[in-house]
Amino acid sequence: MATPSSTKILVIEDEPAIARAHGRVLSRLLDGCEITTVNSAALAIAELSSGTSFALILSDFDLIGAGTGGDVLLWVRAQAPATPFLFCSGNEAIEMLGVPYIAKPCFPNELRAAIVAAMGVAS
Repeated sequence: MATPSSTKILVIEDEPAIARAHGRVLSRLLDGCEITTVNSAALAIAELSSGTSFALILSDFDLIGAGTGGDVLLWVRAQAPATPFLFCSGNEAIEMLGVPYIAKPCFPNELRAAIVAAMGVAS
């Protein structure tokens, strides 16, 4: 799928191998997108506070350091509520948050379908 070269995606994942896998899926799905990867809630909020607009935020829930993906979600809902947010996590409590989520581990085609649904784009 071709996308504008300005399409920016924020991946929040503390496991490097999973972050790389997410990047590969996103790069294939959203040709030309720019992917920023961070591994903690604090770094994610710092990146979001910099003024960069993201077309999608893909986040784990349980992260290193203080804070969770839930903290990032709260920040996004307060500061940029129209930004699509998708969790990809093994923490099943996410279902209670009422946001799109896919359970880990997942196959690339499952992640791709969840990204397409979260962004509201055609595959």
